[in-house]
Amino acid sequence: MGIDQSRAQSFPMSGIIVPLTTCLLSACGIGVGLFLFHSAWAAILLYHSVLLCSLMFGNPVKTWAIIIRGFNPAAVFFLVLLSFGMGWVFYEFIQQRDPQGVYVMKQLSRSGFTLTGLLPFLLYISTINPVLEEFYWRRNYSGSHGWIHDVLYAVLHIPMFCFFVKLTPVQVMVPVIGLVMAGALWRAVARKVDGLASSIIGHGSGDFAMLLAVVLILK
Repeated sequence: MGIDQSRAQSFPMSGIIVPLTTCLLSACGIGVGLFLFHSAWAAILLYHSVLLCSLMFGNPVKTWAIIIRGFNPAAVFFLVLLSFGMGWVFYEFIQQRDPQGVYVMKQLSRSGFTLTGLLPFLLYISTINPVLEEFYWRRNYSGSHGWIHDVLYAVLHIPMFCFFVKLTPVQVMVPVIGLVMAGALWRAVARKVDGLASSIIGHGSGDFAMLLAVVLILK
C-alpha cells in the first residue's frame, strides 16, 4: 500500500488548496528570480524555499524514507532512456526556433551564466531539484487526485519557458502538456514500485538531458 492513504482519502479541500497555493507561490518565486533579479539561481532557490516551507508548515512530513525506497532497475532504465530521448526532442525544438542559440545565450547572460557557470547549476538541477520536486509533487502517489498535482507542477514552469525560449501562449502549452505527462508517468512508476527512488532518478536524468541540450546548442 502506498503512503499517506488517509491524507489521499480527504484530498478534495486541503489536497487542492495547499498545492494550488504552493504552485502560485512557486511560479511567482521563479518569475521574480528570472525577471526581477535576472538570476536562475535566485529562481530555483526561491522555488525550493516555497516547497520546503509547504512541506514543513502546510503539510508536515513524516515519510522521508520513501525517497530512497522503490528502486527498480527496469523502471530506471526505461525512465532514463525516455528522458534522454526527450532531451534530444528539446534540443531539436530549440534548434528550430533559435538555430545559433543567440536568444538562449542572451537570456543565460541575463541570468548571470557563462557556459562554464552552467555546470554547477546543471549538477544542482539534476540532483537536489528532482528529490524535492518528486517528494513534494508525487509523494502521495496512491491518491486518486494525483493528476491535479501533476498539472500544477507543469503549470509552474511557464515563467521559465517564457524567459528562456520565445514561445507564444499556444506554443507554451506544448512543454506544459509534456510535463503533465512526465509527472503522470513518474507518479505511475512510484505507485508501481511503492517508492520514489526510480522516479527521482528518471526525473533527474530528464533535468540533466534538458540542460545538456542547452549546453550543446551553445557550444
